[in-house]
Formats: sequence, structure tokens, C-alpha cells
Amino acid sequence: MSDIPYIPLADQTAGVVARLARLRSQVAAWFWVEGLARTLWLLLALFAVDLTLDWLFRMDRAQRGVMLFLMLGAIGWAVIRWLMRPLSATLSDDALALQVEDANQRLGQGLISALQLSRIEDAGSRGMSPLLVRQAVRSGLQVSQEISFANVIDYQRFRRNALLLLVA
Repeated sequence: MSDIPYIPLADQTAGVVARLARLRSQVAAWFWVEGLARTLWLLLALFAVDLTLDWLFRMDRAQRGVMLFLMLGAIGWAVIRWLMRPLSATLSDDALALQVEDANQRLGQGLISALQLSRIEDAGSRGMSPLLVRQAVRSGLQVSQEISFANVIDYQRFRRNALLLLVA
């Protein structure tokens, strides 16, 4: 055999995996900002409606209790819907890679192919050409180095939600 050092494919994709991890944290920040902005604006709207109803009508304790219960239910629903559900979803490397490929048509399916092929331990025993597998991984990694993963995120909407959060 040759004396050329063999670098495992999983080690070659470590840079892309790190970039996908950064993208995952950016998506989580996006979910936090959007969820908090929506929840705070709902909270402000509920308080405004409650204040208006309280000003217009004379309510006894039971009615105020019902209003408080309804407000807490709406806020709980909002927290579950806009914060807990999106943040509890796990974003795999493959799912993120597919989103990056959708946003960057140049990639084709090279990034997802490189990630999935790099996980194969012994390509030869599975009837694959190890040389072709290495070339496919190298080609996918090379094209992925030239693009930005962050363009998956809608930064205009993120800035709008951040502004709404600050205003709230």
C-alpha cells in the first residue's frame, strides 16, 4: 500500500459540522427572539384589553378571577406554541444541510451527500468504491466552503422581531 496518510472522512467534515452547529445556534436565537416578541406583544394586548374591560365594566372578584384565568391560559398557550415547541425541535445536521442546499442551488446535493457518505465506516464492504466515496465527500466539502450557511436565516424578519421585542 502507499505511505500517504489516511485522513478519516468524518474528520474531513468536522469543519462543515461545526458550521452547521453555528447555524443551529443562530436558528435557536431566531426562535427565541420571534417567540419572545410574539409572547410579549400578546401579553401587552391582553393587559390592554383587561384594563379597558376593567375600566368600562364593574367586575366582582369572580369575574376578575375568570379574566385572570383566561389571560394566564392565553399566555401559557403562547409560550408553548411560540417558544417551547420550536425550541424543543431537534435540528439534525442532515436537516440543516438540506436547508442550506435549498438556499444555495450551487450545492445541488453535494453537502448532504458528503455528510452522509462520511459516516460510512467501510465503503468497500458495502460494495462502494472507496475512491469515489472520498471524491464525493471532497467535492461536496469544496463547494460548501464557498457558500454561506447563514443565508438560510431570514435576517430581515429577525431584525423586525428584535425591534418588536425591544419596543415591547
